[in-house]
Amino acid sequence: MSSQKLVNKSVKRARARKPTLLIIGIVMVTSTILLTLSAAVILFANGLRPGDSGFVQTGNLRVNPDPANVQVFLNGEERSLVNGIVSGLIPGNYTLTVTADNYVPWEKKITINPGLLEEVAVRLFPKNRKLTQFTRSNIEYMVFAQTDEYIYYVVRQASQIEEQGIWRQRITLSSPFNLFSADKVRLTDGSSQIFQNLQKGEYKLLPSPDNRRLLLTVSKPTVEQYILDADSLNDFADLAKLSSKLGFAVLDSEWLGNSDQLLVFTENLLSAYDLNRNQSTIVQYSTSSRPQYQVSENRVYMINKAGDKIEFFENGTVQELILGKLSLNGKLTKLYVGKANLQNIYYTNDRNETYFINIQKQFQYQLPKDIILQAISGNGSAAVFQGSLGGDLTVMVANELKAFGALEVRLNTISRLVNPNLVTFSGSGTQVIVLADDSSLYIGDRDGSNLLKIAETDLGINAGQYGINNSATEVYLLILDSTVNQNIYTISLRPN
Repeated sequence: MSSQKLVNKSVKRARARKPTLLIIGIVMVTSTILLTLSAAVILFANGLRPGDSGFVQTGNLRVNPDPANVQVFLNGEERSLVNGIVSGLIPGNYTLTVTADNYVPWEKKITINPGLLEEVAVRLFPKNRKLTQFTRSNIEYMVFAQTDEYIYYVVRQASQIEEQGIWRQRITLSSPFNLFSADKVRLTDGSSQIFQNLQKGEYKLLPSPDNRRLLLTVSKPTVEQYILDADSLNDFADLAKLSSKLGFAVLDSEWLGNSDQLLVFTENLLSAYDLNRNQSTIVQYSTSSRPQYQVSENRVYMINKAGDKIEFFENGTVQELILGKLSLNGKLTKLYVGKANLQNIYYTNDRNETYFINIQKQFQYQLPKDIILQAISGNGSAAVFQGSLGGDLTVMVANELKAFGALEVRLNTISRLVNPNLVTFSGSGTQVIVLADDSSLYIGDRDGSNLLKIAETDLGINAGQYGINNSATEVYLLILDSTVNQNIYTISLRPN
């Protein structure tokens, strides 16, 4: 075969191979792209996003807003909520802003952690809030029911004698069974000697948890207590002093679980008194010091005599509180618990150190030294404290990290209030209320952020005489509306 024929044959073979090589090249490039895209999809599906140093694990944000129709911004950029969640966020610090028409904007600094879901409850308050007079009598004293269903108040100085007395006023309906009960009930009139001897600041009312009974404590000239029926008019002539029933002097009492039991406190003795059986049970006795105790639902928490253990009284018996692997620090001097809580406890020792413990999570946290606890939320997961010399308020909140089954404590200092002198939590624990300088009332998140002034008066708000319903939609406060008269006013926290 000639050389020319060999060359031609080679050329033909080369030409035949070119399409094959081209197809192979296209297939390889396509496969590489598909593999890259598949890898990217897998990375994105697993929460990874490109960052400064390669792909990073992202985090998610859940926003639980009230009202529901809101706009959400992260660092000024509007983000959409999908089933309440903003997903695929690069870990780091963000400014979360939530807005809605006719509401005051809400803002908070948050941190997104890789692989975790940050949950934020957002409560917006309307821009326009109206102060409405709720009573027309000269109210001297008021107190909220634990269920937020009623307000109990006292009228001693009135133009008409029919207005004088102790009253119960319904403000919400907690049960359909209460639909037909009276909205306003007069519990005492103004004719009895006991009522006429009441002096401002020298008595208090304590409703039972089920609002069946009312405990009246008169502090001068000596401490005396009376138990009133909270559903009908009482005749003081038929009411016996609690000390007469017990056979010894009483310094103070409070309800234990329901309206059938009282926890009675004297100088050295703590006892449970069953009103139906007229029977007392010793809870704790000490010859050297006053018992240190706190009540949560139907349980009484106490420091033992040695000061190294926490005990509790329940169902007629005293038991040691089992703390698991937790160890108490120092000799205990004070206890603090929420009103509806069996897990979260605060204690102070003889070194003025205050600790927060959660028994279920086996968690203990030391708060700043030399503080005074001002308020604790119902479930005990949040508390407000102040330095022993006064100053700014600080809110401690214990949040559960569900992914790890652990707790995280965050502290937030409220620094812009003038003379904050009274603070409380709403019944649900979602809001904190602060009275500052006896004239301004603020409401904010339970950690003290987003504080909003909702009331201000030159004449003053009666310290301690205010409250908020459990749903945080209505605030009730006692305001001096003239130089001699004061009345209950309401502030709606829903848009007009």
